[in-house]
Amino acid sequence: MPTFSGRWRLCDDAQDQGAQGGADLKTIGEIMAQIGAILLSVTDTDGAQLFGRVENYDATDLQRALSELVLHDASLALVIFNGARWEREAAGPLKLTLRRTIEMTVLVSDRAFSEPRQAVFGGDECTGVLPLAETILPLLTTRLFADAEAVELLPTGVDLLEVAEENNPQPGRKLAAITLQARGGVLQAATSRHPIR
Repeated sequence: MPTFSGRWRLCDDAQDQGAQGGADLKTIGEIMAQIGAILLSVTDTDGAQLFGRVENYDATDLQRALSELVLHDASLALVIFNGARWEREAAGPLKLTLRRTIEMTVLVSDRAFSEPRQAVFGGDECTGVLPLAETILPLLTTRLFADAEAVELLPTGVDLLEVAEENNPQPGRKLAAITLQARGGVLQAATSRHPIR
């Protein structure tokens, strides 16, 4: 039975293919900042910025994140960190390799007072969360970072949500939740066939 000897090292895909030494993983904060920059760069047909502000949250603070959407107009987008996992890859008997996948959600909202369906599909009163999602989805299907530590950003689904606003039985506000995976980054450890003494 192989046992661990030596330390874990962080490496990117290029170094995983034979180069010596390790490199720092892109942090979750760096990846979320890149997603925020993408969202802030989106403009409508008139050239106006679609999202005036992007905020980061984690899944444990989801209620406060939703409250932010209630208090602001549709120009706010939220990027929520849900978690990360490491999956083992096939490797030789003297090397253990784990690859990272980060799970995130982008929340966008819109509101239509006269006809709530417009908040979903769009219309004269507002853009609608589905058109908003369809506008940003191609931009969220990309490779982040131009160096060897590139991270693949892949949308995995779009769900509709509704925010209940206190003292307003017909808020007309809808949300689209775009789930994302950010795949990139490798952990490696050398192993030994000799028992640890």
